[in-house]
Amino acid sequence: MTNTSRLGRIFAPLLERHRDISIVGDWLVVAPVRHFIRGLWLQDYLGGKVFHGLWGVRYLWVAGYEPELDGYIKATHRVSLESQGEAAVARALCEEVETVTLPLLRSIRSLEHLYERTVREPFADRTMARFQLEVAMGHFELARAVQESHRAEWFMDDGMFEDPDPLDLQRTRELCHLLDANDHRPIASRLHRWEAIAAHDLGVRHLWQPSPFPFESMPRP
Repeated sequence: MTNTSRLGRIFAPLLERHRDISIVGDWLVVAPVRHFIRGLWLQDYLGGKVFHGLWGVRYLWVAGYEPELDGYIKATHRVSLESQGEAAVARALCEEVETVTLPLLRSIRSLEHLYERTVREPFADRTMARFQLEVAMGHFELARAVQESHRAEWFMDDGMFEDPDPLDLQRTRELCHLLDANDHRPIASRLHRWEAIAAHDLGVRHLWQPSPFPFESMPRP
């Protein structure tokens, strides 16, 4: 990963011009952070001589750290420290991030907007992610439909279920039980708590703005 001092040097012009971005650890984060986090990061190779830039958006309540939406920063495919030096890398990166990446990340302004973007992407075997998302949106009937199809496998003995993230499985089971009880308040409480944990672990608690989920204003059936 790129060290923070180098990240600061490369993105110094952007940090001066844009008050809604800041360096957190080894990545650049766009504020505010509400139900999701938007950012970009650089991976370096060959002893820091070549950069590989990426951007991503991920939901905060999800246990894993894989982004729900992501993409490449194309400028890093055209320049390298070895051939052109850090100044050339910085210029190319800043130009693309300012004209392409930041506008894209800023355009994802609400949970509803990110939901519309996310559901266009193939979920493949990530049915737990889809289930959690529908619950967070308050689409409880859609969540129940996903749950009905996959509940048996989610509640197999732990040794029989091949899941890369046991915490994600645990949270999915908790949401299943709460959905069965048909009570919105404990669901919201869990999601807010998981968001707080992620904000702390990711070092963005100072940028996090706790916000209600869409269903919190819905009347209880």
